[in-house]
Amino acid sequence: MLKKQMTREVMLDALEHDYNGLMNLGDIYGARGVEAAIDTIHLYEKALELACEECQKARTKKFSDTKTTQEIIEEYLAYAKTTDYGEESEH
Repeated sequence: MLKKQMTREVMLDALEHDYNGLMNLGDIYGARGVEAAIDTIHLYEKALELACEECQKARTKKFSDTKTTQEIIEEYLAYAKTTDYGEESEH
């Protein structure tokens, strides 16, 4: 299965197919706010990717058996899901 890269357009497309999700975002942020929220999510995703690339570069200098940037991202996201910010949070 091919993994789609999460872009603003992909997020907008997903929201268009999730009427309740779109309406909830619209109620919270308004029409312009929805696009701003999506742009913000995209910026955070890019920042995470860049940070993980830097982690990977630093690991390469210290260890011979290093993780790829994607492995670091997946490890971080798995950890994030166990925190209050993650999808599995009870809050």
